[in-house]
Amino acid sequence: MRKKGIILIIFLFFISTISVYSNNQKCSCNCFTIIAGKNATADGSVLLAHNEDDGGNRYLQIMRVPSKNFPSPAFAFLKNGEKIEVSSHTQELIWFEMPELYFADSFLNESGVVIVSNGCASKEKAQEKGKISYMLRRLVAERARSAREAVLLLGKFVEKYGYDSSGRTYSIADSNEGWMVAVVKGHHWVAERVDDDKVAIIPNHYNIHKIDLKNSKKFLGSKDIISFAIKHGLYNPQKDGEFDFAKVYATNLKNTYNTYRQWSALRLIGGDRFKVEDIYPFEITPEKKLSPKDLMRVLRDHFEGTEYDLSKKKGGPNTPSTYENKRPICVYTTRYSIVAQLRKNLPKPISSLLWVSIGKPDTSFFIPIYFGIKDFPADFSFKKPPYDYESIVKLHFSPVKSYFLKNKLIYTRVRQMERFIEKDYYNRIKVLKGIFGNFEKELLNLQPQFEKNFLSIYKQDKKRALFFLDTYFKGIYINFKEKIEKAERVFIKSSN
Repeated sequence: MRKKGIILIIFLFFISTISVYSNNQKCSCNCFTIIAGKNATADGSVLLAHNEDDGGNRYLQIMRVPSKNFPSPAFAFLKNGEKIEVSSHTQELIWFEMPELYFADSFLNESGVVIVSNGCASKEKAQEKGKISYMLRRLVAERARSAREAVLLLGKFVEKYGYDSSGRTYSIADSNEGWMVAVVKGHHWVAERVDDDKVAIIPNHYNIHKIDLKNSKKFLGSKDIISFAIKHGLYNPQKDGEFDFAKVYATNLKNTYNTYRQWSALRLIGGDRFKVEDIYPFEITPEKKLSPKDLMRVLRDHFEGTEYDLSKKKGGPNTPSTYENKRPICVYTTRYSIVAQLRKNLPKPISSLLWVSIGKPDTSFFIPIYFGIKDFPADFSFKKPPYDYESIVKLHFSPVKSYFLKNKLIYTRVRQMERFIEKDYYNRIKVLKGIFGNFEKELLNLQPQFEKNFLSIYKQDKKRALFFLDTYFKGIYINFKEKIEKAERVFIKSSN
């Protein structure tokens, strides 16, 4: 029998087409990111996959922020109250916001530039004072027209104002290329471009090694990144040999919380060519051309099929008591997952596509959110975001009203379901998978035909094509919510 969900999607699809419209324990080892170059993917897109991991009782809002022209000169506000001058025009954004957190937000802008990040602790004695942290990626996402421009703009902000965190790597991509930008607390940074036929993987330590700032097509960064390290006793050319950024600046490069999950992603993408104890390269050649589905599999990984397999461990695979110091890629603190599929030669409404898992990807499924979707569901967020920088900072870090409204969010419902499943993971995950069925697979299979139909309509009537896009997504989201609601009913009944 054909599933109700997919029938509804096909129905809406048809209607729209014919319609007019230790150190280990102390490690802040959060997040996981992959960038695949355009020649390493099955369809020629640049792919960026990311698990956003954050502890505490958090919640997520997904919002669309319109473009804006501020009066010139324009000023942005930092967390410390200081204001800095910025360019006055901003682009339209899709904003993944987790209130109160400095480093959990992600962005996709109208130029198809995606920005996410991973915490990477740098050595304390290399640190200088900094001023900018939370607002950095937003200011870049609002202004950058390409990934390379985003890298340069980010570096400019860091050098001018100083970075106020131990360290971080920002992953930035567009339809042409992907970059990883390593920032050290203070005024220093370095970036490496992912080769078009390669894949770069980062857990939560720096992954950039040898650098050559003379090769600006491949590397960008602070001109004094090496001399600064020598001056502060981090690097001795006579004793240490060739400069290796990660070895020089990273704290505990081989932390086991990071090592095992990076190794697991490398084996899934590149085969069994590495050992756990190896120092891994910045990028590898994949065994095959990658698709979004391949990267979704990686983001769900619990070492399945290896000697470290957690999929049968007592208590479930996502909890620290199960994985001890060998942290997998998917964990109980994974708040949301993104696989960005960034394509050239397509109209802007569908060229940038985010496959989004609201909640952990092993207990949810990915739905497609095209940048051109204008009609976001009401329960994606409960407020229209303020567009002046002072209000953005104030409300993000003091979300009193927001906190009491969070139960209106679809994200909160998904998280409640997750917590229930974790109490008896192996029995309840089977029930959940039965409810979800093959919905994600069917969405992936529908993508080519949907985009073909969209292009056909778009050539004749752009307004009607955009209506078609919104209607298509509404059908998907109705089915998504139906499955979540069915899971809630089943699990509430089973707990009585």
